[in-house]
Amino acid sequence: GELSPLCPAGGGDAALQEGFCLNALRAQFGSRLLIMLFTTQHLMKGFATSLTGPSVSFIYKAYRVPGPQAQIFGGVTMLPWAMKPVIGLVSDAFPIFGYHKAPYMLLSTVAGIFACATVGVTPQDHLRIQCVVACLFMMQMQFSTCDLLAEAKYAEKMKSKPQYGPMLMTYVWFGLNAGGLAATALVGPMMAHFGIRSPFLAALIPMSLVIVPLLRNFMEETPRSPEQQAEFRAQLMEQKAACFLCLLMFASTIVLTVLGIVFDSAAINAVGAICVA
Repeated sequence: GELSPLCPAGGGDAALQEGFCLNALRAQFGSRLLIMLFTTQHLMKGFATSLTGPSVSFIYKAYRVPGPQAQIFGGVTMLPWAMKPVIGLVSDAFPIFGYHKAPYMLLSTVAGIFACATVGVTPQDHLRIQCVVACLFMMQMQFSTCDLLAEAKYAEKMKSKPQYGPMLMTYVWFGLNAGGLAATALVGPMMAHFGIRSPFLAALIPMSLVIVPLLRNFMEETPRSPEQQAEFRAQLMEQKAACFLCLLMFASTIVLTVLGIVFDSAAINAVGAICVA
């Protein structure tokens, strides 16, 4: 038989009988986690990404970027999502003031807000397409970093109370899809009335709101002492294969990013991608 069942006796039934209830989630996981997930998953990943995404193709068209090159730029800007293992490794191995998650989320958020504002307010004549791609890359870096580290936090919480895991996942994904649906309904009229860059200005609000819970430690992190961190880092370095793969992935991402931004030739980018693969 199963020695350590996923749900304690009666726990799963009690959670199932409660159905989806914010009060139950707040009682089990706390308001801080729910607010953190609301800003990172619902507002940022759900609303902001869906609001800015459709306008990117119109910006490429305004710069008269050829179709193959636009595909290359699109691949470059989405590379931060492939860097999640690297982001996780760096945040675990190199904490800032003893904190593993919030500082990295905060730094990526500041960079993402600056990049989004640059695309939104800078006239096309004063902003090269390569700079636009770099800004889009930084925005996706914010989305990827905050998404990964927030996911790690609520996965940790669900592990402690697995019977309420489905309810928490429902909260995350319902809000994420609701935010995406709202953004999809707004982005068309917004671009038609206020221009193709207006979604980036509107996205500054949901992208910025994550700063407040981060500064108030809604991630509920406890800083590690230098001794604890040295011990943890030693354990991490024992996994040499995983560390090597993460470093290799990081180097590959850098190569593809530089090739995609610097070189206009689809052939050069194709050769680079084949070599990396």
